[in-house]
Amino acid sequence: MTIDSGVIIQVITWVFSLVGLYIKIVLDNAKLSGPIGTLEEQMKVFWKDVSYDAARILHKPHPEARPMDELLELWNQGEISVPQIVELKQKLVEKIQDKNLDTGERSAASLMLRAIERIHQTKTGGLA
Repeated sequence: MTIDSGVIIQVITWVFSLVGLYIKIVLDNAKLSGPIGTLEEQMKVFWKDVSYDAARILHKPHPEARPMDELLELWNQGEISVPQIVELKQKLVEKIQDKNLDTGERSAASLMLRAIERIHQTKTGGLA
């Protein structure tokens, strides 16, 4: 099954629009109802959902994609170790930089990387 990269870009644009709306709603509610910890937890849940969707786009049925697929599966199951997160981030950076991949796949890799960074409060440059 091939997904048109234009459709993926539209979906990603739509997701970013929802991110902005979601953040506004969460921040407005946080001002009214609770501690910053609640906001942080809500944002972690949001980024986990984004990473799950990006992982579904990146998951491939080809045998050569199996190492990446295994890391994506571990991530989605919540059973990934810190060294495996480092490896997954490195593979995502490679996908982002691979100009031979379609824009949709590179965008999904970028979203996934950002989600991992938000959930684990790390920086792209600090893969370790």
